[in-house]
Amino acid sequence: MTYEDLDPFDTGPPHRSCPGQRKGMPPPEYWAWNVTRQCAVPGCKRMREPVGRYCRNHYRRFVTYGHISKRHLPGSEIWKTKIRARALLDASIEAQHPTALAGVEAIRRLLAPGSFIHAEEKHEYLRRISSTANPREVIAETVAVCACLVRFDPDGYHDPDYLATQIARRLLKLGPRRYTGGGELKSLKRSKAMAGAVLDVCGPLVTLMVATVERNRKLRRRKRTTTNPKGTP
Repeated sequence: MTYEDLDPFDTGPPHRSCPGQRKGMPPPEYWAWNVTRQCAVPGCKRMREPVGRYCRNHYRRFVTYGHISKRHLPGSEIWKTKIRARALLDASIEAQHPTALAGVEAIRRLLAPGSFIHAEEKHEYLRRISSTANPREVIAETVAVCACLVRFDPDGYHDPDYLATQIARRLLKLGPRRYTGGGELKSLKRSKAMAGAVLDVCGPLVTLMVATVERNRKLRRRKRTTTNPKGTP
């Protein structure tokens, strides 16, 4: 096996030649080899960072946005979708819908002081919002991001890195003011851990709400088209 085939984030045990190597990190030989390679982005002639396939500029862009060429979702669309998602969630809780109640309770336990997120380093982003975030707001923000991706960028919805980065960016706004800036997304690993933990505990509720929000949007659009078809004043 060559360095080209090596997974730099292999979580296996440290190599016997590097007993002090941190688990999950590539050996020093990989770093020295990787910096001699060009960035994987077509047309970029800069050299790679020690870890990863990109140069410093493209790596920062990848960590910030979750994708080399995509940008953040428009905040205005997420805000409008979040309002509808929050209203749908409140109505479901008032109607004692079991999936909604289970999802809210799961998020509450996830953010509770005794949760596993307080024992693992990769869940730093979740710990930042655990003391101030409302479980309903966490679900509403997650549903809004997923619904906007389904509508505007289906490919981005199926891209785990981009999806996780967009969810983490919105959820960090629920924490203290010092964590609400977009510049806080400096670790793709923590972004994926944050989004993954939220989707793991309330995935069925998010999927159901995204489908319902999209269905209601199409019904409203069809109603407007029927009420005022093209060509009528």
